[in-house]
Amino acid sequence: MLTNLLTPQKTMDNKALLALILKVVEEHKLTPYEISKKTKHISSQGIKKILTEETKKPTRNSLLVIVDAIEKMIVGVDLPIEVLREARSGTKAVITADKGVPYYNIEINGSIISSFDDIQENIEFFVDYEPMNDCTAFLPYSGESMLPVFKPGDTLGVKQIKNLDVLLWGEPHLVITNENANNYKTVKNIYPHPDSEKIILRAKNPEHAGDTPVNKQDIVFMGIVKGKVELTQM
Repeated sequence: MLTNLLTPQKTMDNKALLALILKVVEEHKLTPYEISKKTKHISSQGIKKILTEETKKPTRNSLLVIVDAIEKMIVGVDLPIEVLREARSGTKAVITADKGVPYYNIEINGSIISSFDDIQENIEFFVDYEPMNDCTAFLPYSGESMLPVFKPGDTLGVKQIKNLDVLLWGEPHLVITNENANNYKTVKNIYPHPDSEKIILRAKNPEHAGDTPVNKQDIVFMGIVKGKVELTQM
């Protein structure tokens, strides 16, 4: 049902966009102060007035500033964030035969894959969606360590990171390691290690607690997860 989720969405009006923002804020327990820290354009008091609807008719620009701030805080939260992106940009996502980002419906073995260029024959189709067209690949996700952010069956958009000395800490990444690091293929949030030659992998799901240190030299591929497509039915 991936195709259904990638069919064009109608651009939202301000009322619908605000309703969706309120839903995401409630689901993820975001505060006006937390949101304001991600933007220099609206104060926490101004955001509070919008979220409590004290501001009766917030401007389109104010709503989109809040959208941008929320996107900086949350990566791949259910379908609403994808819809928010479309409401902002007006772009449409389609499945194509040869244009866009390749979708690989495969298990990747970290001991043999250092570049998706090595497995071109495994491309099933391409996803043409402008806000995520700088991704390296779309991949199916399995596992429970990143619940509730990612669930089995989600499709993740991943952008390759080539400089491991410039990383976005606290964000989810696909990490593939070599045999020295047990051939990991995992999606985890990453954090700095006291040793600058290592990084820490950390699950989101509290039932999968514990940090995993990995040497940077043992990483054969790393990509930040820019977003996801969630299946609502099979």
